[in-house]
Amino acid sequence: MLGLIQRAETLRLDAVLTSISQHLLAQQQKGKLTADRVGNVMIEVSKLQNLSSAITKLAFSDADYAYLKAAHIFTKRSCF
Repeated sequence: MLGLIQRAETLRLDAVLTSISQHLLAQQQKGKLTADRVGNVMIEVSKLQNLSSAITKLAFSDADYAYLKAAHIFTKRSCF
């Protein structure tokens, strides 16, 4: 996720997420997706947009992203 957000501008992440949202709504209108399914995916898209926006505002350098990625890799996580 950090790598995606780090390159959000290059990848035009905002435009991609907007296109995904529009596509989902169009598919729902055609009856190909249920309102519940579209709603669930839209919630996740919104979370990604909010996370990307918040992290972008922090203006991390490439070194900052590297430290965050290293911290994530080497942090103990519980296994399910």
